[in-house]
Amino acid sequence: MIFDPHSPNYDAKNLKEEWWLGFQRDPETKALAKEIKNIFERALIARVTYETLDTLGMNVLFKVAEPAVILQNLHFHIWTAIAICLLSHGRCESFDELQIMRFSKSPFDNEPMYGDNIKYVPCPERVWDMPVFKGEEVVKPEQQDLFGDF
Repeated sequence: MIFDPHSPNYDAKNLKEEWWLGFQRDPETKALAKEIKNIFERALIARVTYETLDTLGMNVLFKVAEPAVILQNLHFHIWTAIAICLLSHGRCESFDELQIMRFSKSPFDNEPMYGDNIKYVPCPERVWDMPVFKGEEVVKPEQQDLFGDF
């Protein structure tokens, strides 16, 4: 599974605000994100183990004082990876069988789909609203050219 918070098709809002603030303040998370960003600048891909991401995530969530019941059911490596993507302008792909997360530079130049950057608008095909960047016009399905140049 690929997580790219810079893609218009992804919504990182499930990363709770207090967790996101905790990741931004954590020196170990910031150091890893900086190293990954340096790797992107050399047009390379970074690989980080779930164990490393789980440890970072657990430490951050302990610092923001999450209740023990919530901590029992989380996949810390996913939340940590998303935070690192937000900090490094990256995306990540999960490889469960190898227990690694692979990070690469996001192909999107957008700001992340998080917080004040997004708003939710009704989507005719869904019961729930969809996130879009603030200021972005939403194209209704009847306005879309579904068949291109055929």
